[in-house]
Amino acid sequence: MKRNLIVVLSIALLLISGCNKIRSVEDIKGIPVKVTTQGYMFADTYAQTGVISTVNPGEIVKVVAEDVGPEGNLFGWYYQIKRSNGDFGWVHCSHFKTKISTFIGKRGKMGSRMLFTEPVNNPYVDSGEKLMFDLNKSYDEQPVTILQDKWFGIGSQLHWSEIKTKDGETGWTLTTNLYPLGVELKKSISSDRYHDDIWLYNYEKLVKKVDGKNPKWLEKKYGIPMAKVEKLEGQDFGAYIYGNFDVYKKKSSWYFVRFDIKENKVFNVELIGNYKSRGSAWLPLSKFIRGLPFGNAARHFPSINAGISSLITEDGFLDRILPGIIFIPFRIIIIIVILGLSLIFTMLPIAGVTLFVSKRSLNPKVSTHSLVLIQLIFGIVLGHIWFLFLIYHNSFFYNEPFYAVLCLPIIGSLIIAYMVKTLEYNRCPECNYWAGFGLGSIWISSMKHTKTTITDTYQGDTFKGRSVDKKTTIKDKFKDLRACKNCGHEWSIIREETH
Repeated sequence: MKRNLIVVLSIALLLISGCNKIRSVEDIKGIPVKVTTQGYMFADTYAQTGVISTVNPGEIVKVVAEDVGPEGNLFGWYYQIKRSNGDFGWVHCSHFKTKISTFIGKRGKMGSRMLFTEPVNNPYVDSGEKLMFDLNKSYDEQPVTILQDKWFGIGSQLHWSEIKTKDGETGWTLTTNLYPLGVELKKSISSDRYHDDIWLYNYEKLVKKVDGKNPKWLEKKYGIPMAKVEKLEGQDFGAYIYGNFDVYKKKSSWYFVRFDIKENKVFNVELIGNYKSRGSAWLPLSKFIRGLPFGNAARHFPSINAGISSLITEDGFLDRILPGIIFIPFRIIIIIVILGLSLIFTMLPIAGVTLFVSKRSLNPKVSTHSLVLIQLIFGIVLGHIWFLFLIYHNSFFYNEPFYAVLCLPIIGSLIIAYMVKTLEYNRCPECNYWAGFGLGSIWISSMKHTKTTITDTYQGDTFKGRSVDKKTTIKDKFKDLRACKNCGHEWSIIREETH
């Protein structure tokens, strides 16, 4: 009964984490807003993805989401908008100059929630006489009025708004301290690398997979794009742009992928934005492991990773129903469980080699030295292949490759060492039968090491006393005597003990 209840609750939580997900571009809703100044539309809040279209004054668009710019929260808000023709992308909030009532929100980096008499070059450094006061918690969720806005500071890259508070105070603050439309919106309704599992491809395979596919197929396969346009800026074709990819071309990878659309079919794939060099791409068999046909299926179906992410992140379902004090240990337990399962994954190839060696060890024609060599070679080769599989096709290790680097060699070395020790003690090196038994041990030598720690205690500048702590360790060396029940051969193994 308990087991069935756990299964039902697990399924329910996974469903809850994805029950409100937008499935199609047509499902996107939003808040109608009028464009007041001409501005560029980007595929993301990162301008590196390039201009994809232009919005014009007087145009009515629907704002569906909001997020800050690429440098934390200094550049002001970007709105994800949907146009009347179905296009959508990201436009800076400065192109929607409405004097509507807005709110001071729980926004901004430490030290940026300040009100100044005028914009400053750097709000973290240049305060001085221009600083009026901090917008402390008493201003959270309180209405203010936007009087005007402007770009100023650090190369004219900071976006400022002049506001009037509920107390009648007038001053300038970073726009990211505000909800410019008066309400808090979702950060994104699109598929992106911060909220979804990443689709991994070698570039050639991705091109082959999507060639000739229609936009509906892209949405069904990869989710809602970050941006979509009927006609790309300066081109005669449309585009769907995604940010939840990791596409490898040679030894580098790209996060942003643009699928060019003409006559309702994909005819070209462009990797856009900045690329990242990957050390793992230089490893032998790397390209082959990335291109395994079942790789992305292992990452995306079922959506267990997304369900777990929903549980352990602050925006997750459980964070909304459990008090913070209760939720913290629960989150720790979830992480420990994930790490435990990950350790089991790392042991699989080494355990397979151990099983293979164990069966071969029953054949007396195979020498013990050969078995040890097989254990080491196959353990290293299969361990290397398994390591690549984990970091490419498991979302947890992909995001935290350090654990794969740490766990695999340590666990593998322990298993191999245990297997080698078992062979040395129990398999006769003469007849190669598992017939070894003990004849006792002979003490050879002993080595003593003393470590002294001296601690001085002070009260202010006055010396109060000194404590001396001595810790002694003794390392004994023994010769373990072994003999074979089958042929009578005797051998010895050197063993060390520390106490």
